Amino acid sequence: MIYDMAMVDFKEGKSIKCGRNKRRTYFCGIIDDSSRFLVGHEWGVNEDTALFARTLKKAIATYGIPKILYDLVENANPPYVATSYSKLFTK
Repeated sequence: MIYDMAMVDFKEGKSIKCGRNKRRTYFCGIIDDSSRFLVGHEWGVNEDTALFARTLKKAIATYGIPKILYDLVENANPPYVATSYSKLFTK
């Protein structure tokens, strides 16, 4: 696995029952562009930065930091360089 460029995308999942209400679920996946290997994945009930951050933290803990992270959700934006998403991990 080269892991120079990773891509992230969200997909809607099935609804789950939470008490009397149903909640939509979301899948966040991070894939290595060259090998197509899934380096990070996580399910959540919100399609948000928190779900993305949890997924990315697990991927980085296991496989390290990719040189480029391409966001498939906002294709109009340029790819994130490793330093531009580091602010997700600072408090």
